[in-house]
Amino acid sequence: MKRISTLIVILAISVSSLMAQNLEIKGSVYDFDSAEPLYPAAVQVFSIAGTDTVYVNGVSTEEDGTFTLGGLKAGNYMARTTFLGYNENDKNFTLRSGTQTTDLGRISLRSDGITLQTVAISAVAAKVQIDNDTVMFNSAAFKLPEGSSVEDLIRKLPGVQISSDGNITVNGKTVQKILVNGKEFFNDDPSVALTQLTADMIERVKAYDKQSDLARQTGIDDGEETTVLDLQVQRGMAKGWFGNLNVGGGRPLSVEDFDVSTLYQVNASLNRFDEDKQFTVMGSASQSSGGMGGMRGGGRGGMMGGGGGGISTSYSAGVNFAMNLGQEVSQDNYQYEVGGSVNWSHNDNESSSKSSGENFYAPGNASGIIDHTWNNRQSENGSGSNSISGQMRIEWNKDNYTSLLFQPQFSYSKSDSWNKSNSRTFKADP
Repeated sequence: MKRISTLIVILAISVSSLMAQNLEIKGSVYDFDSAEPLYPAAVQVFSIAGTDTVYVNGVSTEEDGTFTLGGLKAGNYMARTTFLGYNENDKNFTLRSGTQTTDLGRISLRSDGITLQTVAISAVAAKVQIDNDTVMFNSAAFKLPEGSSVEDLIRKLPGVQISSDGNITVNGKTVQKILVNGKEFFNDDPSVALTQLTADMIERVKAYDKQSDLARQTGIDDGEETTVLDLQVQRGMAKGWFGNLNVGGGRPLSVEDFDVSTLYQVNASLNRFDEDKQFTVMGSASQSSGGMGGMRGGGRGGMMGGGGGGISTSYSAGVNFAMNLGQEVSQDNYQYEVGGSVNWSHNDNESSSKSSGENFYAPGNASGIIDHTWNNRQSENGSGSNSISGQMRIEWNKDNYTSLLFQPQFSYSKSDSWNKSNSRTFKADP
């Protein structure tokens, strides 16, 4: 009987702990003036720890403006609600283990337009336009310094966020691909478009859910959709080649305290975006140093000092292309569509360290004279890696009912490392 009671207590504690780890919130989002539900508004939840906030999870509202988000733990949180053309709303709340569902109630958002109605309508329309399930941003409505990157532009877009690890979300949905004029750009690596393309070359940014190739070709929705950002290039950019070059350099602040520092950095790209053809060649090189410094200290039986440093170098290059060939079979579909990309990267790191020490010890004789020995040690190590990957897309469309898609890809990588060290002991000061 005692064992059964203990088992019941353990089960109760386990259930209570599980329920405390799987709490949920719900609520609804409305327009402050018209009381109309806002869809799809983004609700992002941040945990609050002292003065810091950490992103936990997010969700988009349904067509009736409601939302539900689960998988939360007990604690203090903030819900940030955003919607295109509206000011964001922050709401603090607390989740307790005894309450499974916490209702945040009605969250009202105010329009960010000017007081004058006619001016407010034109201002909002100039920034954002919604066409069915596609959200279009007019890049000219967002003021940026000259030479800003696409990443700088995207950070300005309402409802769009870029996390510290480079993940992009649009109204709570994670962006999986960045396209240029509807074509894949360096496959599944959004960072290339963010860093290598400049904001002034972009006319509009489209955000939408793209159907899978199978659904697009068969017309049967398989539910496999990918959230993408489609960069529409300025029409004037289609008249020739254009590029971008960024060069930077620096040096350590001092030899004694060799802080982490960028010695040089170069980024370059050359592009051409015609109506039926796209070409991009890009490359980068950088070198940084750090970890070099001196130390002096004492310990039991001796004193020692030393120093070391490291140099990290990286290179990368890539080519991307896309072409429409033959006749146009249907809207946005040509008889032949060919595209692909190749990426190469190289990284290496070399470091070295030196140390010296002086040891004192009492000999085993009656003279009482303290003897000395000196130790010197030097070590060097390094590592390097090379990788190359590529993918190609060949699509043949005979008509609206017959098509063939071929997508080969390859990748290769190699890495190595080495180290060596030597040490010597002297009876006299070397």
